[in-house]
Amino acid sequence: MKKIPTIFLFSLLLLSATGIHAQGTNGCIQGNCQNGQGVFIAEGGHRYEGNFVDGKRTGKGKCLWANGDRYEGEFTDGEMTGRGSLFWKNGDRYEGEFVGGRRVGRGNFFWA
Repeated sequence: MKKIPTIFLFSLLLLSATGIHAQGTNGCIQGNCQNGQGVFIAEGGHRYEGNFVDGKRTGKGKCLWANGDRYEGEFTDGEMTGRGSLFWKNGDRYEGEFVGGRRVGRGNFFWA
């Protein structure tokens, strides 16, 4: 009878060590999220894949929000800055320039 609780506790320990339960894990899950290329999951479930400099999204990358919207393009100091494309879950799309996370300058908007 004592073997069943021991096996159960060992199974829980093994699952936690392998990270199988880690769907809610936040932070860097792959690569180098300080200075290099990596994959980072933010607290709200947002996912960023791309380049990092000093721990900030800088260079080319992709950001996927938990609601299904996504951005692919350039980042500077953690913000969408430069050329990129913003895709909404409903099928709308903007391709153009961004500064500080906002659409600015020249660009094209496409409705679904």
